[in-house]
Amino acid sequence: MCRTHRGLVLLLAAALLALTGPSGADAPNDVTQRVIEQTELDERIDEACRQYCQGNRRKGVLDRVEVEPIGAGRYRVVAEAHLENHHRVVPPIGSPMIVGHTIEVIAYGTLDGLTCRLRIDRIRVRKDTLGLQQLARGAEGGVHTIEDCGRFL
Repeated sequence: MCRTHRGLVLLLAAALLALTGPSGADAPNDVTQRVIEQTELDERIDEACRQYCQGNRRKGVLDRVEVEPIGAGRYRVVAEAHLENHHRVVPPIGSPMIVGHTIEVIAYGTLDGLTCRLRIDRIRVRKDTLGLQQLARGAEGGVHTIEDCGRFL
């Protein structure tokens, strides 16, 4: 596995590590802003994309983080990000153009609120022009401990 792809897959797995939210609701709770304010996840996504994505206008963005209580102190966590692989071209004649593509990443996990252990259940990669889906499968099933996860619950 090349270093570039390994870095992106590790980033995708890390996308679930900081994600928890308040309990008590039956519907998914959007905690995107809290995650952006209280963690470095959005900066890590952008930094990794700037390092590994393609083009002079590359950018990684955390789009959505939702937490849903599923009972017995457990939570379903969904994180969505996009990786822009864009290049601005200025032709000799005419207007500048942006060419490229955007890869969408959705990570699903299950958090045990009592032990602060998060299992990565699945990572989906849409519009995958770099072959990340195959690499993401290697991160699925991983279990990580979130330090002090109660601060988000």
